[in-house]
Amino acid sequence: MIRSILKSKRKQTMTVLAGFISAACVLVLYSTFYPVMLLTSATELEEEDESDRDLDKSTMVQPEPDELDDNAILGTFYYPWYGHWRQWNIKDHSPPKTWASNYLPDILPGKFKPSEELYNSMNITIVEKHLEWMKRAGIQLGISSWWGQAHYTDDAFNKIISSDITNRAYPGFKWSILYEKEGFEDPSIEEIISDLNYIKSKYVSSAHYLKIGGKPVIFVYNAQNTGYIPLDDYDRWKKAKSEAGFYIVFKVDPMAIGADPSGMDSWYQYAPSKRYDRQGDWSAMVSPGFWKYHEESPRLARNINDFELAVQRLANADVQFKLIKTFNEWSEGTGIEPANLVNHDDEDGFSMNSLSYGTQYLDILAKYFKTKGAPP
Repeated sequence: MIRSILKSKRKQTMTVLAGFISAACVLVLYSTFYPVMLLTSATELEEEDESDRDLDKSTMVQPEPDELDDNAILGTFYYPWYGHWRQWNIKDHSPPKTWASNYLPDILPGKFKPSEELYNSMNITIVEKHLEWMKRAGIQLGISSWWGQAHYTDDAFNKIISSDITNRAYPGFKWSILYEKEGFEDPSIEEIISDLNYIKSKYVSSAHYLKIGGKPVIFVYNAQNTGYIPLDDYDRWKKAKSEAGFYIVFKVDPMAIGADPSGMDSWYQYAPSKRYDRQGDWSAMVSPGFWKYHEESPRLARNINDFELAVQRLANADVQFKLIKTFNEWSEGTGIEPANLVNHDDEDGFSMNSLSYGTQYLDILAKYFKTKGAPP
């Protein structure tokens, strides 16, 4: 259940200092020394030639796990950009013989049928299956990748949220949007306001769109790009926040160079090459692994035992958002939906490398989160 009353100012002190120095000193030390990771990232779409979404170049001292916070929201990043053969065919791949991933979604358990399992995000049957899996895991929120008005991801999201599929498959489940454009360009304040008003008019009235304190929630992927100035991003979105009336969850980059955390409603990190990451009392995340196609080895190898240990930490973290990176970002191999590892042979075609890991990741999440249910 979402917190009924949100704090107007989030905690900005490190708990490890509590009891040793005065509150005033904590604030001074926090503003000077609190480390926030910078993340250079990107994810490819067939229309763009983009860099990796995750290039983590810093570390952060993590506090010990806190007591379970029953008011936190368990969410996962969801990618509705797949088509026939959209996104599967980037970088000169030729589905269903080859495709842009080291994995094949296991839509048909026990079978290896790329022609049927390389799915289309517009297929409501697939969306229903995804919702059933998220329900099985206890996931409460889908944060849907969105690239702009009339973009393929906009059409797919419209089909998902405007139909009765969510209510039928997982009553009470919530959706939000991941505003991707900020990670690959610098949209003007006018463009941002136009997009937010569009989202508000088209999607926010749905009972399945997440709202906090009456405000629609949007995550912003303000990652590094050409001409990227983190504080400029912060200033534009701070202004948009006041004008459009959204609840803004911002990627943490600007805080590393002095941005006032109170300027945004909440903060998150996108770092799937790390098993676990925590950002103050705003958010924490886990990743099952990271292996992008055409890379010789994983940046984060899959290990089901390590994943469970990370999920334990996530369950015990006293944060607002508990995030899973990701549900189905298959270009980077970070998905938790059932899938098979494949032999990636662009010349002779792909073949199965190992049996599907099935619902192992979903079931581990369910072990710690299933009783939480969907947010109200």
